[in-house]
Amino acid sequence: MHRRSSKALLLLVVLVVSAGAVWRATVNEQRRGQERRAAQLLDGQAAELIFTLAEFRAGLYALVAPQQSAAFWTDHLSAQLDVLDGELAALEAPAAENFAPLTEARATFDRVRGQVRLIISLVASGDPSAASRRIFGTTRDDIQRLLLQLSDARQSMARAASSREGGMAHEQSLIAGSLLCIWLTALLVLVMAGSGAAPVAPQVTPAEERNAAAPASTATAETASPQNAAREQQQIEGLAAFCDEAAHVRSAAELQPLLARAATVLSARVLVVWLRDANASALVPALAHGYDVEQLARRGPLAIDAQTMTSTAFRTSTSSVSTSTAAQPRALAVPLVTVGGTTGVLAAELADGASTDRLLPVARIIATQFAALCPTSASDPAPPALSDPQPL
Repeated sequence: MHRRSSKALLLLVVLVVSAGAVWRATVNEQRRGQERRAAQLLDGQAAELIFTLAEFRAGLYALVAPQQSAAFWTDHLSAQLDVLDGELAALEAPAAENFAPLTEARATFDRVRGQVRLIISLVASGDPSAASRRIFGTTRDDIQRLLLQLSDARQSMARAASSREGGMAHEQSLIAGSLLCIWLTALLVLVMAGSGAAPVAPQVTPAEERNAAAPASTATAETASPQNAAREQQQIEGLAAFCDEAAHVRSAAELQPLLARAATVLSARVLVVWLRDANASALVPALAHGYDVEQLARRGPLAIDAQTMTSTAFRTSTSSVSTSTAAQPRALAVPLVTVGGTTGVLAAELADGASTDRLLPVARIIATQFAALCPTSASDPAPPALSDPQPL
């Protein structure tokens, strides 16, 4: 009854954590949509301001052009100055929030506005030559400077929006990875708890009970050994730490320490991640612990049709554990399986004295993590989830 209650409590906790993770992921996705729409609106405002300024510059040239109505262009430019002022004021606050302050752009615009008013007064006083010199001199340079300042601010705001959205996308990946680790760990605990259930005692006669008392006591002592229980608990804690570390991997450089963590969980002296090559005809070492991956590479690729544990695991997509011999230590091979098929093999040489009891379920969980984090072949770049897309 106590075992059944513990399983129910574990399942309840996992369900509650899963519900919280789903809620958080939903909120994040809504925020991503809001951020995307806000960024598009802000970019549209900046683009409209730049377009209005370009039109204003063309109108300024027309003011002193031959056979043009000075009165019309004077009124038009005065109105456009007010429009530019309003559009710039509307953009200042959100630009500052996106790390693109428009302080210099405002100072440049104020300078342009003063020069344009002076130009309009020169045209009204009948001195178009002086107005032209000012238009094609400092005023034109200041307008060009203002255009560049606004363009730089627009790009900075776009980068800030992209960075925020990327951060939320990374958080979504962490939530998904953590949730997967929680479910896998809970499943492993339930499997181990189920396999350790006490068998139903058969009906025996008193004489049979007396004859079987000594060996039965010995077997019970071996099954309930505190060392075995402590070893299983240590393995579960190590697997949980491995899953947590795998959920936080952001670059290909972090896979090597993760492999070392996996070797500790499996009590492996040597642990190698083999990936298929671009032609899917051979396996090449991508990561290695306890062995120099460059030495492995110099030995050449491992043919997929070779009669080895690693090649067989890749071809059949099945896991296996070998027994130790005088010439060879115990070893295991677990395929790396994704939705696109088998991409490689996790191969290990087990340390002397390492228990193989319940080892394959643990190795499969570890292989699932590396299948998600490693490329689909040795020639491919790292998955988009990793921020350092360098080949392994």
